Amino acid sequence: MLTGKMVFASGQYGDFDIFHDVDGLMRLRAVCREALELLPRLAFYLGEKERVRKFQEATSQPLDSEAGQVIAEIIQEKLDSDQF
Repeated sequence: MLTGKMVFASGQYGDFDIFHDVDGLMRLRAVCREALELLPRLAFYLGEKERVRKFQEATSQPLDSEAGQVIAEIIQEKLDSDQF
């Protein structure tokens, strides 16, 4: 007989017989569905968190004169553009 130990942060799940405990199997199914709904949001959050970290790292140092000139030119082009 295959028995699984489910451990979740809520602590509400314990031992159950996967093949003979219908309630345990239904709980497992519900938890799996919730995990499938959560995973894309979690992946997006972690990706954005990494993007912010990289941005903060990249902008933590002062700009050199060449980078400052490039940014000034980009801003000037945007100001002069009809689409701004």
